[in-house]
Amino acid sequence: MAQRSELSPVDRREEVRVDQEGGAVRKQRVIRDAGSERQQSLNRVSQFIWLIFGVIIILIAIRVVLRLIVANPANTFADVIYNITNLFLGPFFGLTGTPSTTSGMALEVSSLIAIAVYALAAWLIVTLVRILFSKSAARRIETYERE
Repeated sequence: MAQRSELSPVDRREEVRVDQEGGAVRKQRVIRDAGSERQQSLNRVSQFIWLIFGVIIILIAIRVVLRLIVANPANTFADVIYNITNLFLGPFFGLTGTPSTTSGMALEVSSLIAIAVYALAAWLIVTLVRILFSKSAARRIETYERE
């Protein structure tokens, strides 16, 4: 029984291409590690999901800070932040009271809860995508061709 001196990666696909032009022969050996390619794709999808949820969380955090420093709601920047975040905070409005001081400073506890919920949702979605679309690393494909 012959033994291999090196182990091949799991789910590796190898192809040899031969091109002949004139008197020259060109051989090209292409090795694809399907497991690594799949992992890279899953990483890109995960990064995209975290990016989307990260932007939402950052916008809500900016809103919390603006409310704490009593930013002028008529200011264009504050108005844009409030209008964008209202879309994502709708389900959380009225969940808790908003403690405020006589100077107008307010702590939106519901916004802090929303940040935690959106972070948890991002983590759950990324985990679900990885569970559903990653394949077992124990799989091995070998192809032998004879000419």
